[in-house]
Amino acid sequence: MGPRLLLALLGLVVSAEAIPAYLNAETPDQDVDVEAEVPRSFIEHWRGQLTGEHLLQDALYLAGSQLGTAVQVADDYQSAPRDPGLLDSAAEAVRRRDFARGRAQARMFLEVPQDEAAASRAHDIAALGSEGLGDHAAVLAHLDTVPEAEGEPLEPYRALWRARAALALGHGEDAHAAATRAVELSPRSPMLHEARMTRALALLDTEAQVSEGIRAVERELERYPEYPFIDRVQIRVARAELELERTTAAAHRLERLVWARPYSPRAEEARELHEEFAGPIDESRGSLAERLERGRQLRLARHWPVAENVLRAAIADAVDSGASRDLTNELHFQLALNGYDSGRFDDALVELDAITANRNSGVSFYNRATWRARTLSRLDREGEAYEMLVSYYSERSGSERDHRLFEFASDLGMWDVALEHLDDRYSRERDWESWDGAFTNYMAGNHDRAARLWGRMARRHSGESEARYQYWQARAYEHLGRIPEALDLYQTVIRSQPWRYYGIQSRNRTQEWLAVLPPLEQGQTYVDLQVELPQVPIRNPGRVHWDGFGGPASGTFADLGVQDSDEFFGGYPSELGSIGAARAFADLYGEQFPEAILAADLLSVGAKEDARKELRDAIIEFRALDYSFARGRRVTETRPIRLGHKQWAMFIDNRSPELGWWGIDPGSDRFPTPSGRTARGAYAQRQMLLRENRDQVRQMIRAAAREVGDYYMVRRFALDGDLDTLSEGTPDVRWHEAYPRAYGESMREHIEEYDLNPYIAWALMIVESDMNPDTVSHAFAYGLLQVIPKTGTLCALLFGEPDFGINELLEVDGSIRYGTWYLSQLLYKFHGQEMLAMVAYNAGPHQVQRWLEWRGDDMEMDEFIETVPYDGARRYPQRVLRYVSIFRAVNGLDREVYLGNELDDTFEDNIYF
Repeated sequence: MGPRLLLALLGLVVSAEAIPAYLNAETPDQDVDVEAEVPRSFIEHWRGQLTGEHLLQDALYLAGSQLGTAVQVADDYQSAPRDPGLLDSAAEAVRRRDFARGRAQARMFLEVPQDEAAASRAHDIAALGSEGLGDHAAVLAHLDTVPEAEGEPLEPYRALWRARAALALGHGEDAHAAATRAVELSPRSPMLHEARMTRALALLDTEAQVSEGIRAVERELERYPEYPFIDRVQIRVARAELELERTTAAAHRLERLVWARPYSPRAEEARELHEEFAGPIDESRGSLAERLERGRQLRLARHWPVAENVLRAAIADAVDSGASRDLTNELHFQLALNGYDSGRFDDALVELDAITANRNSGVSFYNRATWRARTLSRLDREGEAYEMLVSYYSERSGSERDHRLFEFASDLGMWDVALEHLDDRYSRERDWESWDGAFTNYMAGNHDRAARLWGRMARRHSGESEARYQYWQARAYEHLGRIPEALDLYQTVIRSQPWRYYGIQSRNRTQEWLAVLPPLEQGQTYVDLQVELPQVPIRNPGRVHWDGFGGPASGTFADLGVQDSDEFFGGYPSELGSIGAARAFADLYGEQFPEAILAADLLSVGAKEDARKELRDAIIEFRALDYSFARGRRVTETRPIRLGHKQWAMFIDNRSPELGWWGIDPGSDRFPTPSGRTARGAYAQRQMLLRENRDQVRQMIRAAAREVGDYYMVRRFALDGDLDTLSEGTPDVRWHEAYPRAYGESMREHIEEYDLNPYIAWALMIVESDMNPDTVSHAFAYGLLQVIPKTGTLCALLFGEPDFGINELLEVDGSIRYGTWYLSQLLYKFHGQEMLAMVAYNAGPHQVQRWLEWRGDDMEMDEFIETVPYDGARRYPQRVLRYVSIFRAVNGLDREVYLGNELDDTFEDNIYF
């Protein structure tokens, strides 16, 4: 056994990350003390962890996992000189973020003399692997070995990688020069923005240009108001100002940071730095009105402890200064809402009482009455809360009074009271033919009347509305003991809406009844049976039972029994044949789409996400042109088609106004039409060429999009095309394009860590963003899993991460990390009940917790879902469940999804935001 193979096998006792360092070392002397070379901290750490009854099992697992890594690296080395695919394997490892293995393989490849192009590729892969491992000196060493070539597509990215590494090492001049080159080479590339910020920050690490660096950073922060690491940068600029003895400017900068984001981990660093040269920061500065607004904003952002500190300090100062009752009571009211929002209802009531003791001025009667009633109801004082609202609305109009009191009674599950208020509101029998009328009768126990109302409503509707009314008519029949009629209606819904929510639930209820009913003979129906039928069906836990009605209430990743995680998280089946597609498209159409050449080169060195971003513009432009061609728009030699896309805009942005990368104005045209006659003619000729070859271009760019992982665009191509009917068994492979196992490199880590059902996560991803990472909602939710910034900030604080920026949620890794963690916490909170977790993902866990406390007792799961007061949140889990059934079918599983109906209305206290 050679010495390097021996060192690789030391993976039994050293971490996988340590292996490349040994492989890169000089061949050791035979007399070296190998045991002394092994990091003892690693051994001692695991020795401390391996305790208790599972000691042997855990020890064997640890040894096996490290041995597997060691043997694989050793095997890679032994076969390196003979394996021409080693670089492909190295790039794939980097794409999967297995940086240690990718770098080791690239270095093995370089030990054998190679041609210049192959060697350059190997150095690029090794540089990216080194960056992933945090070895910035190695990044520079590898990039220094790559020969510069004018016009090389990867040169802008190499310049950026060099700039990042030099900046991390504090080499300001080198970082500035490299970043400047990256900016100059890529004025329209997605990496331009990072290069600009890196260039500005690099000046702070130079000896002669610190002052210019401060100005440059401020210019870039003005350009990019949503720069992800703004707090860290502000502290770095403050330190630079101190170096220049600009103490007043530094103090103001640090004070602004603490005032704006007192909850940020960087705020404590800012406080400590300020105290070193200017004493503690006075966080009570500003007028009482300003501090009131500050506390309100912190409350809305869910930083409840910080908001409480700000508001309580302001109240103390208001009392001491003799401020007006109006202002003091407004502070008490915000503190009451802060207590309510954070689940401290006793504290909220104390603050509301303080307003009353202070003569109630400054806070409207409506706010006082409404929030006192809500707070009392959370303290199990529902009767008192209801009487308070009755008193408040006694002077209001009858229709408003009955509407508001009906809503409140329904929220609390006081169905008889709610029915009385409907009786006062509805003057005609036809008025009862509404969802509120039928469902309130049903929950109040008037099942016969509810069934009649739903039957009449179903006859006046079609599609999903008709299915909803028929499903609930059947549920009312169950309570009346009219089981054959219920089963008949369920079958009607299944036939009309087989894979939508009410069709799925109709099948579920049918299965529960068939488990207790006697079997039928050929040609019989349950109406024909002259026997006494059971009145109670089987009720299983309200979770997705992954193995069907008879299976356990489980469906985590471990339960799926995946044998090959690499294949499972591979995105698309091999039959779609995407390998080499990006290079093939670049070779044939690179002249028309230069970004395709860069995308293929980036992919070849493992920079898959950068490749996706570069290819995205080519795909957007072609799809826009293809759509124009399909609608008959003409292109002539002098009149090309104008496209209205903006350069830096998100591809789907429902904000008003739209904002681009890091919050910038999208600005210029994304696909500008040349102004000169010659250039315009060439541009038109290009469009005419694409029109003539549109079928081939569509096929090739679609395959290239698969390879770079642009799942959203591939999904759009698939859904725009002609998909066969989704059949059971082995569906058309193209269905995998519409419902892919997407973003496997990022999903795999978190799905396995949190033991989530990946199909549910992928279905959630479709509902949230249609699998488009480049999207922002009208509610300012970002990215693949549509995490809102305040949730992302709170998650980052729990992760112990000092820096978080909004646009991190537009990155695939960031969105998946935050979204899957949040989902895992919701599933834990609601004891694995996926429907409740889905509602909470949309409406917030504090809302679901409130609804469970108020009316969850003695309800079944389908009943509880129908009482969710927000339309979007109610339909949300219904849509997810539908897509889960499709994912099952696409992946060769039984399409039927069985969801139990027994609601567990208890919950954990792990998460409240």
